[in-house]
Amino acid sequence: MTYISRLEQHAATIKPRLDQLLVDLEATPVGHGYIDIIVLRDRWDVFVDSVTDIGFAISHMTLWCHASEANQARYGCPHGLGGPMTKHGWITEMAGDWVFNAEALVPVAGDVDGDGRDRVDRWNAAARDSLRSDLFCNQSPCYLPGFWLKVPEGWRNCMERRRT
Repeated sequence: MTYISRLEQHAATIKPRLDQLLVDLEATPVGHGYIDIIVLRDRWDVFVDSVTDIGFAISHMTLWCHASEANQARYGCPHGLGGPMTKHGWITEMAGDWVFNAEALVPVAGDVDGDGRDRVDRWNAAARDSLRSDLFCNQSPCYLPGFWLKVPEGWRNCMERRRT
């Protein structure tokens, strides 16, 4: 069984848990899927711990600016391009590539991945290290990650229905 086939096989139980996590943490997926899931700074650890526990791998992270009214006054936000308005303020996408790419940093051979727990554990540990790095912790307190989860093609998050 591969990582993706495990997710597909258990979709009826794990996908609702992931969707509920997004609701509980007031996360903001920018689109319909599970990429660019923006999580506020005080909820990063819970997000990473929870997706790891459920069994989802964080494959990439992008950089976003939390341009709340307070951050605009303190840090001169927005630093990015456009992005979603949330109940916590405007979130703008920073230009550039991924700031974290697990596939490049922590390669996992598909033929030895088994059910993918090794991928989940290794990639998510690397993501946690990246969140504690200088970029997120010391550059600007307004920076937020957009988490990309490795999920089966075509999976859609529950949040789009809530926004409409």
